[in-house]
Amino acid sequence: MYVAPSLLAPAAAAAGEREHALMLVKRAWAEQDPYFLFAARFNPSYRWFHDQPEFAEMLREMDDARREG
Repeated sequence: MYVAPSLLAPAAAAAGEREHALMLVKRAWAEQDPYFLFAARFNPSYRWFHDQPEFAEMLREMDDARREG
């Protein structure tokens, strides 16, 4: 059974698996996971990620892609 990385990432972060959680959000972004594209900004379970430089860079990339598209 496939489980989207955007659904696994918050669980990994909550379990203290921070590096794995960041790998999962990078995969969600690379796959253009529709849930991730919304949840990254607005879902409270993603709050921890907002303090991570790698995640902030992904949000900037999302903004750039939205402006270009």
